[in-house]
Amino acid sequence: GDRGRPWWRPEQHVARRRICIMTPLDFSPLYRTAVGFDHLMSRLDAAQKSHTADGYPPYNIEKLGGDSYQVTVAVAGFSADDLDIEIRDNQLMIKGKGARNGDKAQTYLHRGIARRTFALRFQLADYVEVKR
Repeated sequence: GDRGRPWWRPEQHVARRRICIMTPLDFSPLYRTAVGFDHLMSRLDAAQKSHTADGYPPYNIEKLGGDSYQVTVAVAGFSADDLDIEIRDNQLMIKGKGARNGDKAQTYLHRGIARRTFALRFQLADYVEVKR
């Protein structure tokens, strides 16, 4: 037989890469066919649209136990005065005011901390209370 050849064939072991592209979901067919679920679909639609494409700033949502949660946002370079936290219509909104143009007190040789303006929105269940 094939004593000098390996039992596997290298040409058959080619690495393949799968690319997955996320496309937005269209809820309009559900609006036409489901009665009484419009509130749920509106929330799903709003959640899909509020997701930031670049993921800035990064954040964590932790379940601390039972009905207790904690949202942690990594906002390096921001002071408490630069952040605006608001609860309205069962939505937690966290906004950050970006770099100020008039702030000339510091001279940077390298500025690696992004201080971009951002807005994060989290839909809250009816039973959720926000504590600062």
